[in-house]
Amino acid sequence: FYLFNRHCKCIYYANWQNDDDGSLSTKNDMKWEEEAKLVYGVVYSLRNLCRKLSTIKGFLSYKTNSYKLHYYETASGLKFVVCTDHRTPNLQDMLHQVYRDIYVEYVIKNPLYHSDNDYINNELFKTKLHEFIKSQSN
Repeated sequence: FYLFNRHCKCIYYANWQNDDDGSLSTKNDMKWEEEAKLVYGVVYSLRNLCRKLSTIKGFLSYKTNSYKLHYYETASGLKFVVCTDHRTPNLQDMLHQVYRDIYVEYVIKNPLYHSDNDYINNELFKTKLHEFIKSQSN
């Protein structure tokens, strides 16, 4: 899961994997910043390509043989990106729900969060997001 601000900076990253017992665990990779830049580059390129070639909704997701990348962009330029199994259906509504019910509630309405350039370290946001993702994966 990647959350990019309107200045192309990754302000939140999480990597959940299904464990053998079916539960979700959080895994952190030391090179997530490099991965986030690559993901943003792919999203940026595909979004621009879709805008030039199509008059329909634009870029929502793309699928390979091993994964599917889902994309949701808000009117303010926030970009929510999640990579899933390639068989996962479209997660546009789920990403909108993350924005509306979790990001707005626990980040935007938090008076301690000052700038969209800051990495999100809000524990309540992390907890609610993890709980939501876990509930969606069941």
